[in-house]
Amino acid sequence: MGMRPKTSSLLAGLSLAALTLMAGCLSLSLLSQDDAPVPLRLHPLFTDHMVLQRDARVPIWGWAAPGQEVTVTVGSHRAVTRADGEGCWEVHVGPLPAGGPHAIEVISGDASLILWDVLVGEVWLASGQSNMEWPMAWSDNAEEEIASANWPRMRLITIPHQVAATPRDTVVTDGWVECTPETVEMFSAVAYHFGRELLQDLDVPIGLINCSWGGTSMEAWTPLGPQLHDFPLADAEALYQAWFEKWSWLYEGNTWEEAVARWRAQSNELGGYTDPGPLAIEESWASPDLDETEWRPIAVPGRWEQSELPLVDGVVWFRRVLEIPAAWEGRDLALHLGAIDDDDITFFNGVEVGRTGPVPNSWIMPRDYQVPAHLVRAGRCVIAVRVFDGAGDGGITGPSEAMMLTPGDDESDVIPLAGDWLFRVAMPLQQNPMVVGEIPHGTPSLLHNAMLHPLAPFAMRGVIWYQGESNAARFSEYRRLSEVMIDAWRSLWGQRELPFLLVQLAGFDVDWEGWTDVQWAQWETARDLPGVGMAVAADIGDRADIHPRNKREVGRRLALIARAQVYGEDVVFSGPVGRAMEVEGSRAILSFDHADGGLVARGAEDGALTGFEIAGPDGEFVPADARIEGDRVVVQSSQVSHPLVVRYNWFNWPTGNLFNGAGLPAPLFRQTVTVPGGGL
Repeated sequence: MGMRPKTSSLLAGLSLAALTLMAGCLSLSLLSQDDAPVPLRLHPLFTDHMVLQRDARVPIWGWAAPGQEVTVTVGSHRAVTRADGEGCWEVHVGPLPAGGPHAIEVISGDASLILWDVLVGEVWLASGQSNMEWPMAWSDNAEEEIASANWPRMRLITIPHQVAATPRDTVVTDGWVECTPETVEMFSAVAYHFGRELLQDLDVPIGLINCSWGGTSMEAWTPLGPQLHDFPLADAEALYQAWFEKWSWLYEGNTWEEAVARWRAQSNELGGYTDPGPLAIEESWASPDLDETEWRPIAVPGRWEQSELPLVDGVVWFRRVLEIPAAWEGRDLALHLGAIDDDDITFFNGVEVGRTGPVPNSWIMPRDYQVPAHLVRAGRCVIAVRVFDGAGDGGITGPSEAMMLTPGDDESDVIPLAGDWLFRVAMPLQQNPMVVGEIPHGTPSLLHNAMLHPLAPFAMRGVIWYQGESNAARFSEYRRLSEVMIDAWRSLWGQRELPFLLVQLAGFDVDWEGWTDVQWAQWETARDLPGVGMAVAADIGDRADIHPRNKREVGRRLALIARAQVYGEDVVFSGPVGRAMEVEGSRAILSFDHADGGLVARGAEDGALTGFEIAGPDGEFVPADARIEGDRVVVQSSQVSHPLVVRYNWFNWPTGNLFNGAGLPAPLFRQTVTVPGGGL
């Protein structure tokens, strides 16, 4: 049989305006594809070292000469089909038991292809924004974790950043690789830890597809058509059209990187958004003897466009004067600056000690540089940092506790670097139109079209998803949008209950409206939709950083959910979840599901619970006293005589300490008094 026409099914139901627009740009999805007359080729997901999904009818597809017979053999399984009039073909083999290695042989006429070292096991897709994309190299215990990452039966593939106006059927990849210290270093840390847990538990090969991109919205991962039929999402078509009319010309390249290069080349004609390199006027700005009369103070860490330099891109210098203790003289020092947005050149007493960028994601890379011993003298020293920002926010962005100078052999002796610095603008650019940041991150459907749609119908067990930060400002839409996206993905794969395991937003001490509302929407999604699970991360967030580094525990919690809900194991996978609330006088009494091993007030010697609030008929929440009594929690406040609602951990930076005996935290919740006759 021929390969099914995926694109047309996704366009069903579009408005006339959207269809008219798309009709004029449909060929954009095919530009820069490999149109050479190759007689036989496989979809780029099929490469050496890949993993096929066990116990499933596995689709294998590709292209051949139109009308040509194609035979595919995997072990003892053989399937025959014929390429359609456009040269597309697809077969199904299996079900296949876990194991391998196998070879996949494809024959069509005189042409043949063979893939080697193919395993059969469990395949999972990892997607979302930066906390899913966040690599092993920037996570907790990176050196130790990476060094031990020799797992020959775990295979990895990453889908590069790509954008498309309409759904594509193929995608650029570098192919599957074995999990080794070399290949895992820049791979998704959450996905790796999730996969390693499953590998050790299930004892079958594991395949992980990393399809994520930092800073992206859920709308960008959702096809356009379904978004047009919901009132809360009704602006999707306008957003898409505005993008297409202004920026679609960029995407004649196959990848995001090619589009960025083209944009930069053309932008340079208008003044430039790439770093021209240090200018002569700057050559002495790193000097410890510089006259700082024209420099102004600025709080670091911070984003200069949100403080001293609104609407400025370009080169800005920062300086900080320190006193080096006598005991540090002649010792190597470790200079930690946290993240810098985008690129930096860093100096110690006028000598360069490190630089980062321009490289992908440089704006979130921690800066950790060594100051060689011969530069270290007791007394006054100057740290100078030349920062180039090409788009959006710029600055030394921290977090505060990550900024320090220490002896390299004793990092308990610290000079903190957060605080007042001096700054001066060296080369302001005209305001960047934010094309690099805004095109893929907020525009509906662009990432779905280019990165997700081409992957279907590749056989897999399920999806892990870590996203929501970029949607906090539009929190009222998140619950409905989650359902629309999950339903669209399941329809694309033809699996109505494809397992979908999400990570609830981690704690983050930021004054953003909508953070807890997105967390609640995520909880509702997991509660209401079949086949959806949720891992809580509130307790393992980073107060000052949207990117908490403890990805190992996130992966472990996702794996517990998969083991219980997908593989049917008898394991504890959730912390306490509110079941009912009764009222006795001024006391609200809560009972819970998933209180395995009993309820626990973690870290409280007196057994007191934190993070609870209570409200009466006026709906005003006040802090509450809460204690565990047996298998229930009693909540009360002297300010509320008739409690009606209790909520828990309803803060961007939560302080709640309610866990179960298995060490898993309760998610944030809102519990109302039980209504006689049933229901909450």
